Amino acid sequence: MDAQQFAYWLQGFVELTGGKTAPTTEQWKMICEHLALVFKKVTPPLEQQKAPALPPYTPSQPVMPGPAWPDTYPKITCTVC
Repeated sequence: MDAQQFAYWLQGFVELTGGKTAPTTEQWKMICEHLALVFKKVTPPLEQQKAPALPPYTPSQPVMPGPAWPDTYPKITCTVC
């Protein structure tokens, strides 16, 4: 049970009793102990992991320059103007 679920349970307990019946000393002790557990967040230490080294880039084909502009692209002309 996480903190939010416990808070909902405790709210339901108060609503069911109408706030007229207070928990006994023993019940308050148990509620406080449980609150201490659900609100205590324990996070394991973060281990710093080194990313694996990437192999050197070796292209399978030699890199060739792309086509020259504007000879390879179609020319658009306006016939209405």
